[in-house]
Amino acid sequence: MSDYDLLHRIGRAIWGEHWHMPMAERFDVRERTIRYWLSGRYDVPHAVWQELRGMLSDKLADVAESIKDLDKRIGHDVS
Repeated sequence: MSDYDLLHRIGRAIWGEHWHMPMAERFDVRERTIRYWLSGRYDVPHAVWQELRGMLSDKLADVAESIKDLDKRIGHDVS
């Protein structure tokens, strides 16, 4: 998978459809830098990949917990 595809998929998963600006704000860079990362003009710093990995992990835990709570609410068997 290319950096473009991975960064795009992660950005959408964390911030939704309009993710460029929130990502830029999170990493204290200009939105142009995000576009450069996407184009391959600049490499995505390793520390950014690491931070994104942690953010995805947190999001995944939140989603899993929400699914459990929703299953209880709707009486879905959670065996």
